[in-house]
Amino acid sequence: MRRNYPATPMVTPMRYKRSDLGGGDSTKSYYNRSSHTIHMTGKLSVITALHEFAHAMGRNEGGAVKWSVNLYRVTFPRLFASMEHDRYMLYSVKGGNA
Repeated sequence: MRRNYPATPMVTPMRYKRSDLGGGDSTKSYYNRSSHTIHMTGKLSVITALHEFAHAMGRNEGGAVKWSVNLYRVTFPRLFASMEHDRYMLYSVKGGNA
């Protein structure tokens, strides 16, 4: 069965900036809506990158958490199963956030 999806709106190119990726966690990473830029800080994290990308797609905090964690869970099921959960944060068994 074929579905009819609405036309995709024009997307503004997104910017990506990295700073202080040498250590610490990535909890200070953020998406700046006015400049359409994802700023990544701390230890590089796939889940954080997905989370900030979800904000760039227009999701609120709760939606960004659900979308990023579930996409990670489906894409990397074994890694996800080995992680520890603390509320909405995920940590690898070795320590540090994912």
